[in-house]
This record gives sequence, structure tokens and C-alpha cells, in this order.
Amino acid sequence: MTLPLPALGSRPHEEVMVTHYDLLDSMQEPFPDMLELQADESLVNAFKRSGIQDAAMLEYLATSNIGRALSRPGKTSHVLFLNMDRNMEVHSVLLPQPEANRGLVVQRDADMHFVQRAVLIPFEHRTSLANGVVQTNLFDALDAEGLPDEFAPALVEVFAKRLDAHNALHKGDRFTFVYDATYYNGTPLGNGKIQAAELVVGGKHYIAARYGVGDNEGFYTPAGENLDRGMLRCPVEYSRISSGFSNAREHPLFGDIRQHTGVDFAAPEGSRVHATDAGVVEFVGAQTGYGNFIILSHGKGISTAYGHLSDFAAGLKRGMRVQQNQVIGFVGQTGWATGPHLHYEYRINGQFIDPETLPPPPAPMLKGRQYNAFRTQANEVLAQLAHNQSRIGALDD
Repeated sequence: MTLPLPALGSRPHEEVMVTHYDLLDSMQEPFPDMLELQADESLVNAFKRSGIQDAAMLEYLATSNIGRALSRPGKTSHVLFLNMDRNMEVHSVLLPQPEANRGLVVQRDADMHFVQRAVLIPFEHRTSLANGVVQTNLFDALDAEGLPDEFAPALVEVFAKRLDAHNALHKGDRFTFVYDATYYNGTPLGNGKIQAAELVVGGKHYIAARYGVGDNEGFYTPAGENLDRGMLRCPVEYSRISSGFSNAREHPLFGDIRQHTGVDFAAPEGSRVHATDAGVVEFVGAQTGYGNFIILSHGKGISTAYGHLSDFAAGLKRGMRVQQNQVIGFVGQTGWATGPHLHYEYRINGQFIDPETLPPPPAPMLKGRQYNAFRTQANEVLAQLAHNQSRIGALDD
């Protein structure tokens, strides 16, 4: 379905509901040139950097819905495919939209007006394997392999109920994961979900594969154990443990020896603090020493506490029920704190427990037909992990 749009210089076009898309045939309608917009790069700078001399096309793209799509937050880069002549004048532009399995084409018509249409694109979807060895931290290890930082939180989330991967990974530990990647005419357009992952932490192997659809999707061990059970191991993203649980520690402000009743996670001020499990707000307010402080009750005598916050999540109040991973506050240094960090406590019937020593709860297992369906779906990606591990093992011998 062709969607004629106003000529350049007329008022911005209105959104049009599309009910049919033509299938893009790259043989009949080739786009041999590619323009990649880097993170936060404008169309103007991208055109200038690439030497494209086409002010009319640039102005149209910048003021159309393509321009709005390129400026939408949440993506690190965008790729445009172009059909240009030797004078660097652009005859047509393709903006792929892999998440919707379609794209937008802009081209000049016979009257030199711009015409836009939506098309279905025969994207190629592949699984790719990534691996690396940690030298300092997960972000640096990803960078060393040329992998985007967006994989760090995704990888941590896979095992979030079993270990705090940000802080657990140390020099010599390894990661491997299989992920979706989308291509058009051999050009990578973007990365999708992690389908399977393995962490080797202190010689111990953690393996998981994705299974299910929609809200029922989750990660399972090869034996069919559900990894989506239990408390989050870390309430703050991109943090490090600056002080662990201790029965006898020199207080950083007062210099005396006293119990450190929780774990301190150092993180930039304003970092989001998440509820490690669903619960009810038992206390929210200021408390001596703790500064801005939250206590969540999780039932069966279990509670968690979050101290030194710079602020609370909007609307948070006593008696409110919160969900696991919900943002409840923000890292600060209120109360007795020498720098921005979160003081996190785990309590059972009022007794302080080291949250790092908590064993994972018993998890339900996939059985029978469900387990067979899981193995059928996950066998290929698990085999990729196993093959990679065997190869690394052979190199180590």
C-alpha cells in the first residue's frame, strides 16, 4: 500500500493507519549503500560525515515520522539503507524496523515529491554466540569482545535469583551466551534476546536456557529447574560490594568496633534501588543512622531493609504492596554514610542474616511433556554452549 505524503515544505503529515504492506524485493529495489547513525548522532551530522549532498532529502527525513523514529530513546544506533547516484543525491531510503518485521521506504516520485510507504522486509534471524573472560568486570569483558554494554544487565538478569553476577564475577571467570541477531542483506541490524547463557564463577558452572512464551517465559537449567524463583541477589544495578556483613567491623565514621548488619552496595547517587522480593512497606521515612530508610515485610517473619537513600519512589507509603524488582528508592548518602551507597539488610524474625549466604529456595522442576518440550526448544542453544565449553576446555588442557 503506497502512502503519498505532502511535498517538502508543506505541513507535517498526519499519521496514517496502514492495513497492508508490500513485500520488499531487494533484487528489484536494491539499497546498495548504508548509513549508520551512531548513538546520539543527528541525521545532519551523519549526512555530513558520509559526504551526502542532499539537503531536500535530509530536511524531509528530519521532519517525517522516520526522523521521529531515529530520535526515539532506547537504541544505541540506527541503520539506514540508501539508493544514491554518483552525485550523492539520494533517490530512496529504507529504515528497517526489525522489532516489527517491517520497514519504511522514502523515495522521490516523478514530480520530485517525496513518497513514503511501509513494507514487509524478509529479515534474516540468526543465533550468535559470544564469550569472554573477565579481567576487571563484566562491562570491560564485553568491550574487549566488541559486544555492546546492553548485554551486561541482560546477562545479570538471567541469573539474578542465583547470584549477583556484577559482584560475583572476578578475574578469570568466564561468560558465554547465545543471542538472537537480525540481519538485512547480510548487514547486522540489532541484537535481540539472550536465549541461553553460561557463567563460570570460581570454577562453578551456571547454565540456563530460555523457555516459554510471553508472560510465561523464563530461564531454566538443563535439568528443567526454574531459575525465576527466590529473591534478587542484588537490589542495585551497576554496583559493587563496598562492605560485607560482619559481626565485628570498625565503623567508618566513629572508629569503634560494632556489627555491620547488612551489605553495602556502592553505586552512583541516584541509582535505582529495587525491591528484592514482593512485599508490603512496613516503614518509609528517616531513621537515625540509616538516613532515608525503607523496610519491606515479605511474610513468614522475613523482612528486607534499604538505607542511606537520597529519595523514595513517588507515592511510596506505609502499607503499600510492592512487586519484586519494583523501584522503591534511589541511592544516596543520608544518615551515617561516608559516600553514596545502599545499605541492604535481610532479617528473619528481627535477626540480621548475611544475605550473601542465603541458599536459593527449592525451585519447581519441569517434568514429563513440559520437560520434553523445553528440551526440544532449548537443545540447539544448549548444544552451542556445550560445544563452546568443550572447545575452551581443550584449549586449557
